[in-house]
Amino acid sequence: MHMRHVGGKLIRILRYLLLIPILFLIVLFSYNFVNPPFTPQTILASFNHQVHKQRWIAIENIPNSLVFTVISGIDSNFCQHWGFDFVSTRKNVATGDNPTRSITYRTVESLFLWNSDHYLKRALATPLVILAELFWSKERILELYLNTVRVNEESFGVGTGITILFDKEVRDINHEDIALLTTVIADSEMIDTENLTLKQFDQVVSLMGQLSEFNPDEKISCLR
Repeated sequence: MHMRHVGGKLIRILRYLLLIPILFLIVLFSYNFVNPPFTPQTILASFNHQVHKQRWIAIENIPNSLVFTVISGIDSNFCQHWGFDFVSTRKNVATGDNPTRSITYRTVESLFLWNSDHYLKRALATPLVILAELFWSKERILELYLNTVRVNEESFGVGTGITILFDKEVRDINHEDIALLTTVIADSEMIDTENLTLKQFDQVVSLMGQLSEFNPDEKISCLR
């Protein structure tokens, strides 16, 4: 009788455990239509800082120039790969640089994981990246990323970041603003925008050069 009771209890526990991935898949699918009201990172940040209210901006209202520099500066093969840029990663490993973190990886990191790097986090991120590419379009991945990415200790999303960094509306930002913002969100560490390192400054200059040749009316192919 006792063993039967224990067995029944184990079955109930297993049922509850099975509910977790099912609920998670429902949440993942719902993000096709629902903008996440908060993320683990915003919750954690709120314990230590006064987090600025997030300003969600629909992808169609984000300047094409900003979309272009984010893809160019962070994940140039975004439209070609399925969440993992193995070509860029191999090149980085060969030159001793850190492995490439794709925009899809950064998106699931912003939405579901914590900010620091860890082997456990990478292990959790891998299936999430695969599911994100299956559940969401490239356009939705980019929209979720740009609206949840950490800009500084108190700000999340480019809408809030633009207001805090430049005291402007999204529609008013110029090439220098776009290049600096892209450099800020591309870096895994918090950047002091008043005191850029030489590498960060070179990145800003490089992106401004690319923007000077970019047609602002042109959309990235996989976002059309």
